[in-house]
Amino acid sequence: MESVQKNMIYEHEGKQYIRKGECNNCGECCIGWINPCPNLEFIGNIMSCKIHDRLADKDDELVKSTCNVSTIACSKFPQMGDLNFDSIRNKCGYYFMEVEKILVACPVHECKEYSFQRWIDNVKSFTYPLFDIFVVDNSPTEEFINRYKDQIPMVHIADLNQDGNHSHERITKSMAVIQKKFLAGDYSRWFNLECDLIPPKDIIEFLLYWGRNTDWISHCYEIRQDDTGNIQQGIGCSILSRRMVEYVDYEKADSPDAWMWEEVRKAKRFHTMELWQYIDIKHLRQ
Repeated sequence: MESVQKNMIYEHEGKQYIRKGECNNCGECCIGWINPCPNLEFIGNIMSCKIHDRLADKDDELVKSTCNVSTIACSKFPQMGDLNFDSIRNKCGYYFMEVEKILVACPVHECKEYSFQRWIDNVKSFTYPLFDIFVVDNSPTEEFINRYKDQIPMVHIADLNQDGNHSHERITKSMAVIQKKFLAGDYSRWFNLECDLIPPKDIIEFLLYWGRNTDWISHCYEIRQDDTGNIQQGIGCSILSRRMVEYVDYEKADSPDAWMWEEVRKAKRFHTMELWQYIDIKHLRQ
């Protein structure tokens, strides 16, 4: 199930990109032409654009005749390639991010029903333009999955020991199913998002930007505090690269969190990053 596209896609040299960021009023795209744009004005030391800030009528011919740029192009600036100019790229508040296909996936159990509908609604509202959703249910029966399977793709794992002391076993087996789904598809990254976490709608873009060229980018969120008051976290809000997912083997795992971290550390070949205090991630708990 692919999300509804909510970001404009830019095609450039055979790849797809989305534009992120916002205008920081540097003025390079307004004054860097043959003549300054006639829609540019200064109020004291503050620069203002009649098109963007005041929504004035666009006088396309006037702009073309003075600075050789149409207001149509101006209103959509920058396009792919515009940031090739050093004077613009080094100041502009916009940037382009290559679109990678993401699998948003997690295990779930009926004990998390208090948060699951909100999780579904939030994930389906993500602004990233290309992702699939996949959830593995490890509840004792199929009653739980039957209540939600019409909303998102889900599978049920049967015949697991449902003793609460063996929750790690259930989660790890669920992660193995997700791993097989990921490797069988054309996904670039796996976004492991626990079923009781509600991040901002642009969480994928955020993590991909800060974790570019990183195999494991995660964001801290509160799970529990140890005896000294330190906040601990697992892998519940992490984007994993394909080469790392190919390396680990959940069929041999004895824990979904600590085991994976140890495997990655031993490999000494992966780049990891953990973000703290950048964004607010709601952790729904009972």
